[in-house]
Amino acid sequence: MTGQKLPRGIALSLLVILPSFCLAQEEMRIEGRVLDAVSGQPVPAANVQVVGFALGSATDEEGRFSISGLLRGEYQLRVSHIAYRATTVEVGRVQPGVEPSIVVRLEPRIILLPQVEAVAQRDRSGETDRLVIDRKQIDELGASNLAEVLAAIPFVSVQRSATGSTVSIRGSSSGQVLVLFDDVPLNDPTTGAVDLESLPASLVESIEVVRSSATAQYGQGAIGGAVIIRPRVTFDTSADVSVRGGSYGMFQVCPAVILRSRPHVLSVSGDFYRWHGRYPYAYRVADEVRTAWRRNSDVQRNGALLQLNGRLRWFRNYSVHALWTSSERGLPGSVYALSPYARGRIERSLVSATVMSLVGGGELRLTSAVSRYGTRYANRVPANAPLCDRSVPPYDLEMSHTSFQLGAGWAKQMQVGRLEFLSEARVSRFAMKDLLTLAASPQQAGSEHMSAAVLWRGAIRFGSGGLMGKTMLGIRENCARVRAPALTRTYWALGPSLRLELSRTSVPLVSVFLSLDHGFRLPTYGDLFYQDYQVRGNPNLRPERSADYAVGARLHGTGGIADWTLQWEWFSRRIRDFITWRLGSFATFSPLNVDARMSGHEVALLVGRRNHALEVEATGQWLTATNLSRDPTVRGKALPYRPEYQACLSIHLGPDYARLTAMHRLVGPRWVTEANTVRLRGFQVLDLSWACRFRLFRQQLTLQAQVLNVADRRYEVLESAPLPGREWRLGFGLGAGGNSSSPIPD
Repeated sequence: MTGQKLPRGIALSLLVILPSFCLAQEEMRIEGRVLDAVSGQPVPAANVQVVGFALGSATDEEGRFSISGLLRGEYQLRVSHIAYRATTVEVGRVQPGVEPSIVVRLEPRIILLPQVEAVAQRDRSGETDRLVIDRKQIDELGASNLAEVLAAIPFVSVQRSATGSTVSIRGSSSGQVLVLFDDVPLNDPTTGAVDLESLPASLVESIEVVRSSATAQYGQGAIGGAVIIRPRVTFDTSADVSVRGGSYGMFQVCPAVILRSRPHVLSVSGDFYRWHGRYPYAYRVADEVRTAWRRNSDVQRNGALLQLNGRLRWFRNYSVHALWTSSERGLPGSVYALSPYARGRIERSLVSATVMSLVGGGELRLTSAVSRYGTRYANRVPANAPLCDRSVPPYDLEMSHTSFQLGAGWAKQMQVGRLEFLSEARVSRFAMKDLLTLAASPQQAGSEHMSAAVLWRGAIRFGSGGLMGKTMLGIRENCARVRAPALTRTYWALGPSLRLELSRTSVPLVSVFLSLDHGFRLPTYGDLFYQDYQVRGNPNLRPERSADYAVGARLHGTGGIADWTLQWEWFSRRIRDFITWRLGSFATFSPLNVDARMSGHEVALLVGRRNHALEVEATGQWLTATNLSRDPTVRGKALPYRPEYQACLSIHLGPDYARLTAMHRLVGPRWVTEANTVRLRGFQVLDLSWACRFRLFRQQLTLQAQVLNVADRRYEVLESAPLPGREWRLGFGLGAGGNSSSPIPD
């Protein structure tokens, strides 16, 4: 009413409320400094990102940073640098009058960092096509090998059979996914795939999965994505050991010890694993269902990892890694073609050295590595073996592959973004020998590969409207030569990559992104030269080339006690000269080049309390994988063993020191044959795992329990290769000499 005064009580209330309202809308900031955990010197050009938000900064020459545009709430910062191990730190509550100033200490790859607590959660601040799982999540899953870890990552398919487990991303074949351990490829030179069960999870610190073609970043072979494995780091203890046992004779021991003499750190980790694998399965003969026990499906695995890290007089820091793994397993064959005498053995050794220094205002990284990969697959059938055990012909093949690798990289953080130059040279030698025909000379081949890449990442703000743009532009030139006694092939290819993202930095956060990638992959030695009974390689194969396109959107919001993220993405991958094996004339399998296309949609919803006591993640993928061969019998048909859809629901309950995880996976039907005449039905599996950490007499004690396939469902990932039903596992770990600051109860 005009001319009337407000009552005194209301006026006083407004005087109290209005300033609070104004303060609530005020933008706040986080300031801090990033230091070297060993020397205490500032770390320039470190990337500091607010987890879950399109906000970040880079440190200056004094290691200082400042991030503004924040509202009231609790935040986490992810700090990364090319020469240091990334970490995520809790900032605490940001509110008017309370703007935190923090100090983050980064360890040079493997130098001790006791002051900062790493928070185990999926990395949401990186590029949209990347998924990261860290050491704490691996422990929560109770995984014994990399196959079990990757099976828990959304949008990743693990094809598990009696002969091992391989990975597929967005419909790619297993040989199209590049697997790197400390930047050294682990892919089998014969098949291009990696048996993930032969790699112990206990020797791994983190796993990063790139879902799109990653040729520009990692080189040829990453046409269907990449899996980057970082070796395990032992910070919290000077010695620890974990022991686990479970059904079907599963037993695993994983010791680790770390010795420190500043500025050097020596750590040794080991893995000892056994599983007899005798489990029941059902199969159909005519109209009758029979039950039998799986034979010759045992697994034996040993592994060791040695790491030496520190500083040298002329270099900022250095690291030396030595990995050795040896696995032997039975190859039981399919239900209708048993091979109880077939065995497979894989032995891998790898030594790599890296030095880093500051040159020209940027970080210079020099790497060298030598690796050896040997396999032997044999089916020595005794003369008195029953007729039912002779359906698979005898064979005995031994293969070896030795590789020498040199690499160099230089990166500099500038005002316009981050610039990187990468180069790599690799020389490989391959030999294959048929031990059944000792008179035959071994087949030998070799290759030389060189590549160089330029990558640029930048971010820019648009005016005062709260918009931010991010760009990643890269290109790699690949040159390779493959040589055999009567054959020489030279290949050239470009692998460009472009990623654009536009984000609104105010709550709720909205981001839209676009990516374009071109990939390149050489035929494997097996594709070109493999010779065996009814199997012939094709020396005239052309390399695979792909074009990837993806668009998507992400929405992030925050409530009073929980955060949530919703993401959608459409992708399409067209592969020219896709390599596939097909039965040809004279009943002989041989590879040939065709074209193929994989496209689909991915949806992810993540809801979690800010104290991480409850996190729910739901993901879904719909895939169409089409054969574009000129052969009319298969053109337009679905590619075999690509699930039409898959979904996953994960629930994480409890604090970090007592965590219960439930994971329900749904996998759709798959075609078995190229002509789409045989179809394998879908399946669903529920897994439960529990991990608890506490202190007993100043030692950290960890208890683990796990139940796989809780409902005891019978299913197959590959036809006629039944998998175990319900499995259980129990374990404990004991750490000595720890000084962790994690909130572990006594």
